[in-house]
Parts: sequence; structure tokens; C-alpha cells
Amino acid sequence: MKAIQKTMIPVQQIAPNQFYIHFNIETKTDADGNSYQEADEVTVTDPNNRDEVIMAIVRYKYSENEVEAIILNYIIGLKIDEMNQLQQCRLLAKAVADGIIKI
Repeated sequence: MKAIQKTMIPVQQIAPNQFYIHFNIETKTDADGNSYQEADEVTVTDPNNRDEVIMAIVRYKYSENEVEAIILNYIIGLKIDEMNQLQQCRLLAKAVADGIIKI
């Protein structure tokens, strides 16, 4: 889901065990010249759980079935570009998770 706020924070608690993780944060300007930030947003129960954050970000872009299909196609030498894109998504997810845990 895309989130839009005047000032985006990487981790936002929305309930006792529910947090938004914002990533790919971009600053934009509306037609009136006002600045705002837009980001991709996932929900997790524990922002300090690296595996949960990584999984949420990967699942934001790829379903379990899509990941399985990409892996199986890659094994037989098909759609190598899709595997590279999945790996880039995983690298982004790991970087986001590592950055959040240090906050």
C-alpha cells in the first residue's frame, strides 16, 4: 500500500502490536507547491524482528505463488530477469530491516 504524509517516519505504531514500516520514501510537491512524502507501506507485529520485516516487504511485491514460480522457472533456466528482480527486492527488504532495527 502507498502511504502519503506530510512527514514520513520509517516505523509508526498504529496499535499495541501493529506497526507500519515505510520504505522507498519520496518527497513530492503538489500543484500548490506544498511538500509531502509518499512511501510504500507494510504492516508488521514486531519491527525488531528482521525476518518478519523482510517477509512483509517481499510479500508486498510478490505472493508466495509468484516466488515459487520464479524459483522453479529459474531452476530450469527460464525468466532469469524475474529472479534478479526478486533478489533485488530481497536485498532492499534486508536493508530496510537492518536500518529499522538500528533505530
